Amino acid sequence: MKVTETKVMSLEISELRDFDPIRVVTENYGPGRGRITITCEGKAWTGSWFAMSDRSVEQFFCDCGNDYLVNCMAGNVSSEIDNDNEANMRFMFSEVLRLRREGELSKDQARVCWEEIDGSDDIKSTVCAYSSVISEVPYFSTEPWYLPWPTVPNPVFIRLNSMFDIVRAALQQHLALAGQSEETIA
Repeated sequence: MKVTETKVMSLEISELRDFDPIRVVTENYGPGRGRITITCEGKAWTGSWFAMSDRSVEQFFCDCGNDYLVNCMAGNVSSEIDNDNEANMRFMFSEVLRLRREGELSKDQARVCWEEIDGSDDIKSTVCAYSSVISEVPYFSTEPWYLPWPTVPNPVFIRLNSMFDIVRAALQQHLALAGQSEETIA
């Protein structure tokens, strides 16, 4: 059995507007290898990297963009999420009008589609599940989930971005202070 001591650093970032205290624990296993764990509001996000050049995990985190960090540490948190049914209905109404103007839909087909959209509780699910008359229209029947459905910014993604910006600023401050300490000792 091999027992190895690793260097662990813990920070608490407090007195934040819109956030409970954020706790950051970093562990550097060796040059270019390490892990960071961020906890806040009863949740935790962890990322480990084993090829960071010769950087510490603190330096690596500061150098990375939030999109990359969110993807690594929070899994499938997308930057956008589906909009509500009202927006999806407006989108479908505009698509029916466009297809009608372009001659892709007859007057009767457009009327049937319009009525189906108007009476739907979840038009996107209905169309994507091929469980409607609309699904018989060629434009809507070929992979309807790839249509440009309306989206809105994901509040979870926005919050993680803000939190990672705060953590990055705290780590940069910590690294600057650590650099000053090393200069004083030398």
